Amino acid sequence: MRRCDSRCHKAKGKRCHCWCAGVFHGSVGAVNRDMLAIGSTSLFDMPSYRKGHTVYLDQLELDFRPKRKVVFLSTPIESYAINGKEIYVKREDLCCRDSPNMPPLAKLRGASILLEKLKAQGVEILGNQDTRVSMSGLGVAALCKELSMSCILGYPDGREGAPVHLQKAQELGAELYPLRPNYIRILYAQTKKYVEGKKGYMLPFGLVCAESVLAVAEEASTVPDELLTGTLVICVGTGTMLTGVLLGLRRLPVVVGISSGMSLANQERNIRRLLFEANVSQARLSEINDKLRLLPAIMPYSEECEFEVPFPTHKNYDAKAWLWLCQHVDELEPPVLFWNIGAGC
Repeated sequence: MRRCDSRCHKAKGKRCHCWCAGVFHGSVGAVNRDMLAIGSTSLFDMPSYRKGHTVYLDQLELDFRPKRKVVFLSTPIESYAINGKEIYVKREDLCCRDSPNMPPLAKLRGASILLEKLKAQGVEILGNQDTRVSMSGLGVAALCKELSMSCILGYPDGREGAPVHLQKAQELGAELYPLRPNYIRILYAQTKKYVEGKKGYMLPFGLVCAESVLAVAEEASTVPDELLTGTLVICVGTGTMLTGVLLGLRRLPVVVGISSGMSLANQERNIRRLLFEANVSQARLSEINDKLRLLPAIMPYSEECEFEVPFPTHKNYDAKAWLWLCQHVDELEPPVLFWNIGAGC
């Protein structure tokens, strides 16, 4: 049988993240059968799928690719004038514009894939650790509603009660699990213990997973080369979205990442791990090291940025990166591309 040509097969012993779910590089094991449960298994009934016969994967890929329950759209690139200079904006906040319950957050591209995989493996209860400003909890709640799964959202409680986006998550069926404010790693451990006590699965904090990286990389690959000869500016939380962009762009401009609050050391550690899991070539890693500039947060994570932005964005995240861009636009090599990850609700 002809192998899938995805580069993930070059890393022996590693989990396959491509469209074939690892089926076409080795025998079909239990995990792969679970993966097939969310896709089309009809090709295994085809006469050509027999030992000793060649299966042409380029013909079978569209039939085999899982039928996604939640669909995310490709997003446009718009242009805005700042100080007389043209700034291009990748409007990833529009990725789920056809799904009314879904918040405008591009990281959900990969989270939806992860949740569908977990659903196929029999997981019914999911846990997620939210902050008081992140949209990830609402996104997970919306995905769980679409997939008929239960959802538990841990969050640091406050005098004013649950924030608006978590109230919306509760309306979608999520169970809110308020916690006494503490370090995020402690809150995560407390929520994980509660979720696992209910036989649930705890999602990684910030939805840091290979699925998110690869889904974002696929969208990043659509950016025209002529916009990638200057500078790209992006807000960086955990580093997951940034890693997907670095992995997917066909050519790499100077990339400036503005932290939303996490330390640069933790962001760099996440990015290195995710790039390693994606089996990025040494040449690409060297290019990333040369072109990537990570900068610290320009204001506290919990503080909202009131700077006026000409498109929907999130005041705790992308708006801060946009403010930095406007302050330094004369120093940036054109063309300048801003990657807008999401917006508030």
